[in-house]
Amino acid sequence: MPDGSEPALAVPYRHTEGVARVVLAGSCISFSDRILWILQDEFPEYQFERSNQPVSLGKEQEDGLHLLIYDEDAAEKLLKSPQWGQARVALAFRNVPSIVDGLRRLGVQKLPAGLSLLPMNVQIDTWLSIVRLLLCGETYAPVDVLLQLAIPAVPGQEDRPMSQGAVGRKVDLSMLTAQESRVLPLVAQGKQNKVIAEELCMSEHTLKLHVHHIIAKLGVRNRTEAAGVYLSTRTEEAALR
Repeated sequence: MPDGSEPALAVPYRHTEGVARVVLAGSCISFSDRILWILQDEFPEYQFERSNQPVSLGKEQEDGLHLLIYDEDAAEKLLKSPQWGQARVALAFRNVPSIVDGLRRLGVQKLPAGLSLLPMNVQIDTWLSIVRLLLCGETYAPVDVLLQLAIPAVPGQEDRPMSQGAVGRKVDLSMLTAQESRVLPLVAQGKQNKVIAEELCMSEHTLKLHVHHIIAKLGVRNRTEAAGVYLSTRTEEAALR
């Protein structure tokens, strides 16, 4: 993950009318200029801003807010906000033990609907893929955090340890063929079919068949959820190494 070790870069903070906003609520230590620069370069259709002032969910929702990413230190204020459900919100965190302990201290036994958890200590490609999922309106939380909190996958299905879709349940990726195993990581990076097909030297028609088979094998509804399952599985495998 990028940090503040590189020179500060100019990032536009003035809101452009009609452009969806993404606000990172925290200090420059949590969200450096470098992070904002990378996000703005990767997702130019959005405007990224940092705010170290309290953010009113109600007001921000009316002001073109698309996604609000809070620093981990704001967890208590966020979870107690009466207007919590009015915006897409993610809670950024540095490591699993700290976020699990913090949530437990707040008495959280299950994540509120729509709240995502954004890990900040993963590889940049993985991190950007997770951000892409959040921008697409999906919900994401690392599987190891869910397991440690003992959060059921879906309300009323407590016997299932993992959730569906972008939150992801752990799957055995060895069920995929060699070609499917090459396709899925590229899908998780948010690459378009044409780009993936060119990179893997196959036709778009063949690529679409592979994506269709991947979706069926993973038991998800679309490529976005397939990406979520892949990222969740890889995150847990990395944590167990």
